[in-house]
Amino acid sequence: KFRPNPFKQLCKDVAGSDAFTAWPIIYNTGDVGRVWGDHRTIAVLGRADNTVKLRGFKVSILYVEDALSKIPDVNQVAVRVLRDKTSKQPTGLVAYVVGKDGKPDEQFVTLIEATAKRTLPEYAVPQMIIPMEALPMKQGESRKLDRKAIDALPLPDRVGATRKTRRVPTNTKETKIEQLIKAAIQKVLDVEGVHVEENFFDLGGNSLKAAALAGELSVHGIDLPVLDIYSNPTTQSMAAHVESTMAPPPSSPKSVLGELGVAAPNDD
Repeated sequence: KFRPNPFKQLCKDVAGSDAFTAWPIIYNTGDVGRVWGDHRTIAVLGRADNTVKLRGFKVSILYVEDALSKIPDVNQVAVRVLRDKTSKQPTGLVAYVVGKDGKPDEQFVTLIEATAKRTLPEYAVPQMIIPMEALPMKQGESRKLDRKAIDALPLPDRVGATRKTRRVPTNTKETKIEQLIKAAIQKVLDVEGVHVEENFFDLGGNSLKAAALAGELSVHGIDLPVLDIYSNPTTQSMAAHVESTMAPPPSSPKSVLGELGVAAPNDD
């Protein structure tokens, strides 16, 4: 694609004029933003090319829709971005799915979830799969998806939606560290009933929430950097990582000898 084109033409393809500065040409990043006040503060609102950044990764909405559309008996898919209510930053994806026979049943939704986890990168897997009878379409000959109407569709409770088909044991005995981490997650995400095997990011976590979680845990004396939350996203894995980094208490000479089966000398 690029080889036949002169370098100057390539520059023109990704650049344009700027109404806010005296610069004759600027680079077009593909971001959509809004300028506030006279100080030219820019609020980033999203992307103009149907991409979104999740957990530091660039995700194409059309790519996710295409992957889900290839699942047998799926007729139509529309993916929208979930955003944090306060920061408006992307936190995940939700997919609305229409089956060939209409609204998918619970068993079909479970199949879609499993296929999405198998075929998509972990960070691109939708947090919710919502079955639909039909999707909003624009009026006219084109009959394209009405993206604005899709973004305005009501969402079910996020936690309930992600847990509906998930089977987790309820009688697992939790360690003290697991209890502290679980309580911190519930506080940061404002959710209840978190299980130790549930993924922090599936419950609505993002980079800002991960930083808040690290801060909340530090109050309780638990050192868990944000990067370690990404690599250990469940309460159980976080607790195991924290425990593995804790220095073991120094052993007394007597306890060491006892473990070796050697009688300790008498202090008398």
